[in-house]
Amino acid sequence: MTKISHMGIYVNISTMDIEDRTLDYLSARLKLKDRQELVSQQKQGKIRIKNPVDVLTLKDDMVDAQIGNLKTDEAVKLSTVNLNFYQSDTILKETIANDDPSAYNIPMFQRIGLAFTSGWSIFMDLLVGLINLWVFILVGIAAWAAYRYYKKRSGLISRTVV
Repeated sequence: MTKISHMGIYVNISTMDIEDRTLDYLSARLKLKDRQELVSQQKQGKIRIKNPVDVLTLKDDMVDAQIGNLKTDEAVKLSTVNLNFYQSDTILKETIANDDPSAYNIPMFQRIGLAFTSGWSIFMDLLVGLINLWVFILVGIAAWAAYRYYKKRSGLISRTVV
């Protein structure tokens, strides 16, 4: 039942109704054995039965016991198990992620458009970065002008001395 219940999505109740015929089988077999011993002891002369009708009744009981055992064997072999399944009306929807990375690539023209957008964004970021460095650019221009002024002035002085 457990293996079959995995075939259903939702199993609410699973029951199995089985009649245990083991004790009936055992009692019939023991009675038959006792009666057979009694008959074999009578044949050997150990026991004498005065009424032959009782012996015939005993033999009939032995046959009935054997038939009962065979019926029990057949009932065990041909026993049935009833399984009733139903599926609930609820519909479950599951989303499973795709593990193929190539499935997540966007089309080529969209990637080209994103490349232009990204390039323009990088250019604007570079421009904003340079504007953030305005103090250093101003100090660099002032240092270059001072150096040039110093060079020019020292060049005039060195010519006049010669």
